[in-house]
Amino acid sequence: MESSSNLKISQTLNALPSPFFTTVDFLRLFPSKQNTLYDRLKRLKRNNVIKEVPGDNYLIVGKNYSDFEIANRLYSPSYVSLESALSFHGIITGFPYQITSVTPKKTRSIYFEGKEFVFHHINPALFFGFEKKEKFLIADPEKSLIDYLYFVFKGLRNADLNEFDLSEIDQKKLWKYGKISGNKAFLSYLQHNKKLC
Repeated sequence: MESSSNLKISQTLNALPSPFFTTVDFLRLFPSKQNTLYDRLKRLKRNNVIKEVPGDNYLIVGKNYSDFEIANRLYSPSYVSLESALSFHGIITGFPYQITSVTPKKTRSIYFEGKEFVFHHINPALFFGFEKKEKFLIADPEKSLIDYLYFVFKGLRNADLNEFDLSEIDQKKLWKYGKISGNKAFLSYLQHNKKLC
């Protein structure tokens, strides 16, 4: 049975707008010494009030969240892109098994709750073109396509653009993003792709 202290903590956590919090957030809400902090967190995990998420994050059990929110939390800074974002925007059909993001940090795969979250390294200068949708950061349609094509250009992806629905793509924005990349060979690759003209 939950102690009154645990019950009060549980009620406070459930009143938070986000299903996630960090140890810093927890200390702000419940000031305590370091050893007391970890004892409290262990008790809450044992009582299934919270669940630990890699990267100093905790998830409040019972609160709704999406895979994309988890992705943003698992490895920061990052935003959802590539296949996951292309699917979200309806540019490709189906939903990939992996949840794909890009990051200026090292490429990394993290498994959480039976799902694989893959974070692909991009040049820090290309870390732009994302927006907040619902409660997560995701590449806008044009940037998700540019990110994907950049990986195709690098030989890290295969693509048949005939299978892509590009009807809603803003061509001016797409070319603007391509130019920001500063890679002349990549721009030439885009220019020679008739589907993008």
